[in-house]
Formats: sequence, C-alpha cells, structure tokens
Amino acid sequence: RKQDRRDDRRDDRRDVRRDDPRDDRRDDRHNDDRRGGDRDRRDRASHSPRRRDDDDRRSGASEGRQKDRDDVGEKSEDDGKDRNDNASAEKLAAAEINRMGAASELRQAVERRGKVVEDLLKAVEDGDGKLEGLVKDFFGASKVPDEDVAALDAALETFFEGAGGDKPRDVPRLLRIFCRAFRPIYITDSFSIEDSKQLRKMEVGEIFEVEEGPKKESAMGVERVRGRAVKDGTSGWVTVAPNMAKAPPFLAHGGTALRASKAVALQAKASGKDGDARSLKPGEAVQLLSWQPGDEGAAAQLKVQAVEDGVIGWAALSDFEVTVAARSL
Repeated sequence: RKQDRRDDRRDDRRDVRRDDPRDDRRDDRHNDDRRGGDRDRRDRASHSPRRRDDDDRRSGASEGRQKDRDDVGEKSEDDGKDRNDNASAEKLAAAEINRMGAASELRQAVERRGKVVEDLLKAVEDGDGKLEGLVKDFFGASKVPDEDVAALDAALETFFEGAGGDKPRDVPRLLRIFCRAFRPIYITDSFSIEDSKQLRKMEVGEIFEVEEGPKKESAMGVERVRGRAVKDGTSGWVTVAPNMAKAPPFLAHGGTALRASKAVALQAKASGKDGDARSLKPGEAVQLLSWQPGDEGAAAQLKVQAVEDGVIGWAALSDFEVTVAARSL
C-alpha cells in the first residue's frame, strides 16, 4: 500500500508539471523566437544584393513591358499618320498627272495654231465671261485641219474638272508642266541634237519644267522639250524618250507632288525674312506651285502648298522628295 501511495504522489507531481503555465510561457517564447528568426531571415534576404537585383529585374521587366505597349500604341498612331500622308501624296500625284496631261494637250493645240501660250493667256485676261468658256472660245475660233477634236475636248474637260481654279489668274499655274527625270539625260542649248552643245547632265529624280514642246526632231526621230531644270535653273532642250519603241523614257510628267523629307519650316517668302508660315511634318504632302533657282550655288527655293490645310510657303528643294508617280509626255 505504501508503494501504491508513492506511485500516486509521483503521478500527481507529473500532472502538475504537465499543467504548469510556466511551460506554456516557455513554449510561447520559443515560438516567438522562431517567428522572429524567420522574419529576420526574410528581412536579411529582402535586403540582400541578389534579392535587390531580382526585384530590380522584375521591376525593369514590368516597366519594359509597359514601355513596349506604349511604343506599340505610338507606332500604330505613327503608322496611321504615315498611311494618311502617303495616301494624300499619291492622290495629289495622280490628280497632277491628269492635269499636266490635259495641259500638255492644250499647249500643243495652241502651238498647232501657230500661237504660243502667252496668246491664250492674253485672250483669257482680256475676255469677258467664265474661264472655261473663254478657253474653249480661243480654241474654237481657229480650228486646225485634221485635229483630234475628241482629244482636245477630253483635255479641256479634264483640265477644268480637277484644275482647282476658275479665274484668269489661275490659268498660268494650271498650264505649268513639270517632269521628272527617270534616266540621266543631257540638257542641250538648241533644238537640233546634231548642232547642239551639251550644257549639263540631269540626274535621275531631277525636276524639269517644260516651257515648250514636245516637238519632233526629225533627224533623230525623237521628241524634244524646252525648259529649265529646277535644281539650278539651267535652260535648254531635253529629249523626252529614245527612238526605240520599248525603251523607258528620259522624262515623264510628275514632280509636283512632293513630301517633306524631314520637319520643314515653311517660310512666308523665299528670302525667309518675313518669318515662318508654318512647319511641315516629315512625310507631309505638298504641291509644287512655283520655284526660283538658288543664288550663288544655294539650293533652289520651292513655293509649295500644304495638302492638309492649304497653307502656302517657301522651302529649299533639298527639303522634299518626289512622290513616285509619272506618265509619259
């Protein structure tokens, strides 16, 4: 019995120790220490160079992805603007080629009557009535035998449909013809090729304003035009195309539909003394209205009209590139 009582007392002491709140406090402190250690390790890891590098890489990647999305959006807007500029330039080029084709037919009709363009301009300026009627009266008053009347009527219709002018002062501009050089060709000082002297060679892409012709040069069997090179004002005669049927031409209608090759500040005057008219965006479409050669080796100055808003101003020839569209003379 004594032994049993001793065993019972020992079990009671064990139960007391098991239920001792001091043990719970010790366990709590141990757990806190473990949690604190974990926090410390996490803090040390978060401030470690490797962790910072990883965070920086993730942050940089996120910023890079956002920048890529922004760049894509900006590129889409730029592509849309470029497409609009290209469409405007191509539409202008097509309209100008049609106008110059009609103007060429009318000028040749004037020359077939033994007259010059100035005679037509004078008849229009001195006449009384609508521009279209005055021009048609000029041609109708002096008919030419065997003339292609249908071609002349078609040229007149095209000329006034897309001409963009209805006043006598518009006629000189509407009758201006520009060509673009598609192959290198010499400018000579006279109509006859055999008797002429070479002045200089025009390079591919140069713009040439036609003032007379085309006329048939019988000795070589080619057509020639007289005019001036916009680049430097060199005046003379140029062969339109070789006398081989399938050979590509030297000159073709075109060169008035231009695009700004960079950001261009249009000047109110060719001298640039009266300030800027406005700025052109790179690729913006303009129409060539007039020009003047540069002084003492300076670049030629072009008078252009912006397709977007009709603003007119001057800028250097080197600031523009020609919209590639052309039609044979």
